[in-house]
Amino acid sequence: MEFVAVILVAVFVILVVSYPLFGRQRRLHEMEDMFDLGDTRQLDFLNSKRSAIANNIRELEFEHQMGKLSEQDYEMARRDYETENKKIDAAIEKLQIRKEIEELIEDEVQSRRRIQ
Repeated sequence: MEFVAVILVAVFVILVVSYPLFGRQRRLHEMEDMFDLGDTRQLDFLNSKRSAIANNIRELEFEHQMGKLSEQDYEMARRDYETENKKIDAAIEKLQIRKEIEELIEDEVQSRRRIQ
């Protein structure tokens, strides 16, 4: 009897662990790739990350003004945040350019369909 219970528990654990590989969420990711919704989500993520960095810089400046950070630590942290912000800005610009190009292509396709 114990052997059957152990087997049932093992099967249950295997099903729970393998569900993400074959379950509904996996199909949603495949559909997201098919409809190319990733850029929109990535752009939202990058914008929120840029906003978080701006908040961190404001907090850093406040702590520096309060005397909690040395000048060296402040400069180093601010430089790191600004470097990260530049990377994010470049990624956002790349995504926006890609989106604009895709929209131009779509507009051209639509105009050619109207001509035919």
